[in-house]
Amino acid sequence: MSDMIIVNAVSRESGTSNEARRLRREGKLPAVVYGGDKDSFAVTLEPRDLLKILKSDSGQNTVFEVKIGDEGAAETVMVFDYQVDPIRHQLTHADLVRISMDKVIEVSVQLLFTGEPKGVTMDGGVLDQAMREVTVECLPTDIPESLEVDVSELEIGDSVRVEDIVVPSSVKMLVDEDTTLASVVPPVSEEDLEVAVEEVPFGEEVAPELVGEDEEGEAQPEAKPEKEEAGDTE
Repeated sequence: MSDMIIVNAVSRESGTSNEARRLRREGKLPAVVYGGDKDSFAVTLEPRDLLKILKSDSGQNTVFEVKIGDEGAAETVMVFDYQVDPIRHQLTHADLVRISMDKVIEVSVQLLFTGEPKGVTMDGGVLDQAMREVTVECLPTDIPESLEVDVSELEIGDSVRVEDIVVPSSVKMLVDEDTTLASVVPPVSEEDLEVAVEEVPFGEEVAPELVGEDEEGEAQPEAKPEKEEAGDTE
């Protein structure tokens, strides 16, 4: 791909957390390149280069090259994972996985809902989006930026499923075709709201529902598609 993005990187020794913090203070981004049939190795990137990729239309599904030094070899990679400081909102680490351009991979693709449902505009219903992305399998060169889902004809009680969306022939959907992506539900009446409020005892707080709780009630992070584990987290 002649127009592939190239990100310059500097090779570094896999060090301690203190070393990684020092690099961050200097405005650098510690990262690890791994995967394929090669050993993993640590590099340092410019945070703005990775941010530009993550904020692009293809986002984390962007295939790009990491060039190591002035004369170093280039690695074709994707961003497998990254961490952001919750206070400063700055990138703190990135895991880059090697990609073979002639081998299919699994990626999550964003759903783009288009149109205004009839059940919303005419009957006051509400569009309930059950999924915002789906998992697909394809070659790196065929990864869609998004998959369009037309909801304009949906009336109250109608839904759109995986089988209803058009997917390029080069892309294989890995989600069951009967899976509901979105539906139009009836509006909540004032009477229903009053009943719901009355059912909550005065002074009692209703705890928010946490997705993926463990046996002790601790919220668990959403699982990511497995590719390969990095050999170095710093």
